[in-house]
Amino acid sequence: MILIADSGSTKTDWVLTDGRNQSWFQTKGINPFFQSADEIVGMLQQEVDSSHRVQIDAIHFYGAGCIKGQTDSLVHDALVRFWGNCQVEINDDMLGAARALFGAEAGIACILGTGANSAYYDGQHITDKVPTLGFILGDEGSGAYLGKNFLNCYFKREFPSQLEADIAKDLKLFWPDVLQSVYKQ
Repeated sequence: MILIADSGSTKTDWVLTDGRNQSWFQTKGINPFFQSADEIVGMLQQEVDSSHRVQIDAIHFYGAGCIKGQTDSLVHDALVRFWGNCQVEINDDMLGAARALFGAEAGIACILGTGANSAYYDGQHITDKVPTLGFILGDEGSGAYLGKNFLNCYFKREFPSQLEADIAKDLKLFWPDVLQSVYKQ
């Protein structure tokens, strides 16, 4: 049984496969910058259904915040504690994206959203990577980033007049209400 995970800080998508059959499930996100091994194990105990608590031969975990030799051991330890002693491979989300996109071929993979980055993949390894700056400094393409830019353009009247009119009609955005929601709620 092989377990593969694609994890960000918000959610983790899991697939459990025996080579013929697949079972998909989702849990909260796992990021070793924000969670301890105990917190990860506790979350898994609460969220992983008993049907997915089977004997695992190998886990391939691709996650945000997983840095070789620094934070990867924390995730490794949590997964072994939860699923038992098995082969565990921990890599960052960029390698997961590259493998999913290109398999054994070379290419440039990109992640947009919280922790946006890009990398050159040689078909086996990431050989050159733009560093992610995390959710505060490097969130190009995230919902917060796109929403902030949208509201900024709308209230500064940077949209074409017809688009601005359509937005006003459909969304009914009022500057005081938006500021109240963003800064007080």
